[in-house]
Amino acid sequence: MSIPVNIHYYKKVSTTMLQGQRILQQYCQKRTAGGLIGVLADQQTAGKATTGRHWLSPEGNMYFTLCVPLQPPTGGYGLSQTLLPVLPLLCGLVCREAVYHLVEEVLPAGDSKKMFHLQTKWPNDIVYHGKKLGGSLVEPFDEHQVLPESDAETVAHEEQQQEEAASPTIPFNANYVLIGIGLNVAAVPVLQDGGRVATCIQDVLESFCKEQHISFGESGVPRLSPRRLAHFICEAFLPYLTPGAHTPDRKSVVSEFEKYMDKSLVLHKRVTTADGQQTREEVNLKALRLNEWGHLTVRNPYGAEETLCAEYLY
Repeated sequence: MSIPVNIHYYKKVSTTMLQGQRILQQYCQKRTAGGLIGVLADQQTAGKATTGRHWLSPEGNMYFTLCVPLQPPTGGYGLSQTLLPVLPLLCGLVCREAVYHLVEEVLPAGDSKKMFHLQTKWPNDIVYHGKKLGGSLVEPFDEHQVLPESDAETVAHEEQQQEEAASPTIPFNANYVLIGIGLNVAAVPVLQDGGRVATCIQDVLESFCKEQHISFGESGVPRLSPRRLAHFICEAFLPYLTPGAHTPDRKSVVSEFEKYMDKSLVLHKRVTTADGQQTREEVNLKALRLNEWGHLTVRNPYGAEETLCAEYLY
């Protein structure tokens, strides 16, 4: 069964997550099948990160919400319920794969995975030499949620690209999760709230080309496209939505994420102060391993170990 992929492009929105909620509600009102839906914006005016923090959204990066259908109890296409506990890890793997595909369009023939050592940071970040390239945020979809009025007045243009024609055999499905993904393509956000130092894919690519004496002439290294990156993310997600013997399971997702996880990073728990501000604990934590559910075991300086389930770390 073919899976329809629809990507909606905007110049500017408040958040792609909110726009994704609106689009899904429109599909639900019409009782039509939506397939895999993407919302991509050049800029966000109110982007958000984990634990309610503000996500800086300078132009040039990828601000993308992927609306992923869940597999119905009767079977069929969609994300298996068994993968929901490790969905943040899955997002990290998908983004990592998509970045490699994006870079491969620019570099001369060769193995980009050997050239660029991209790693993951629990539970969903992509890092390069310890610097953050981006991360994701997962939220459930509520068909009946009351949403604020549309911010259409801030939208300079909207296009809809249907990557693959919708199949009439795909039934209506209102069960979705929304994955908000932010990846630094061409701009490095200013460091906020004591967070991890960031970099962007364009800077990494240009530095690598300089080190390897790869020249593109007077035009320089080609500019990377957030739209192409969003396209590759959709492509990387499709195998997880297609039922079959080769569909990756929870165990393989955990194993793959741990294989690429940077365990050398110094981690800190994120905590909320009495006045509601986000900060971090000063205790340094070292990542040790993941359990079968993708939970992270860490060790503090005193040798004590602790397993984290839904904590987000600096």
